[in-house]
Amino acid sequence: MKSSATSDVHIFMLTAKGSLNDRIEGLKIGADEYLIKPFSPRELTARVNALFRRLNGKVHSSSVMFDDGNLQIDCEKRTVKVCGEERPFTPNEFDILKILVANKGKVFLQKSVNILAGKLKYQDSLRRRLVSDISHEIRTPLNVLQNKLEAMIDGVYPVTTKKLYYLNEEVIRFGKLINSLNTLKEFETESTKLSYESIYLDEFILEICKDFYMDAEKKHISLDYSIQPNRKYLMTGDKDQLKQVFINLFSNAIKFTEPNGRVLIQLYENDKNIVVEVCDNGIGILEEDLPYIFERLYRGDISRQKIEGNGIGLTIVKNILQLHNAVIGVESKEGNGSKFTIYFAKNEVSK
Repeated sequence: MKSSATSDVHIFMLTAKGSLNDRIEGLKIGADEYLIKPFSPRELTARVNALFRRLNGKVHSSSVMFDDGNLQIDCEKRTVKVCGEERPFTPNEFDILKILVANKGKVFLQKSVNILAGKLKYQDSLRRRLVSDISHEIRTPLNVLQNKLEAMIDGVYPVTTKKLYYLNEEVIRFGKLINSLNTLKEFETESTKLSYESIYLDEFILEICKDFYMDAEKKHISLDYSIQPNRKYLMTGDKDQLKQVFINLFSNAIKFTEPNGRVLIQLYENDKNIVVEVCDNGIGILEEDLPYIFERLYRGDISRQKIEGNGIGLTIVKNILQLHNAVIGVESKEGNGSKFTIYFAKNEVSK
């Protein structure tokens, strides 16, 4: 229950208890917002921002976010006027100013502002790189198709079944890229609907593993599955989406492991989580690439770029796991393989 000392502290209650009585009780004991798991991180962010708007009273429904007579900030047009005269601001400078004005009266250390500026600059560079990478990824198969087809039309490139098969593979690759981008867009716009059901994770992973034994055998890779015994690996999730997670991780492990290597999948429990580890002794990931591998279209160092892929899979993996309130981490060293670890919250029944 809130006291006079904490009356100005706003409480967000995040819980799996979603009955009407639970919500009423939560609000009674002091919660200002009540979110039921699983919830979207973007919804939580939106609710926090809405709370700041109510508290500050400075963000209006009109396009002008702030106007005190001398300073006008137009959020829609991204313009700033000082004493009626428009002043030039870079996108990063505008975002910083907008945050400072929204929190007028608060003290910001110069170090904090510098960190904020650095993050905004980094996000801006990511947006620019994303546009460039998407353009490159789409242009490459289209250029191949155009050049080969023009050569066939001109009679320079003989039409054979083998060459048509190759062009069809380029069409398929292009289609996979578009499908992956569409999938990512659905997650980012939160239009993906999950169908939750009970899943015994040990049996679920075993069935997916069976689909990869042949791929591993072709590369002479040992694919092993280890399960901590005498446990109930019961969780709630969307089978189709989670299958996509494990297919991506297993296929990457085999793809980036050299012939005669090993891929090990481990399933076990700790005090709070069901843990899945996907380990390989493949080419590994550079230390400087590790913070970015879950970002869109990030392919890392040259050795990994030589292997087919579009750099979207791990981004989708992370999005799916976030919708399941799960966390994924990675440990890797160049030349010594990688280990991806997923932490699922235990169901009450499995504890």
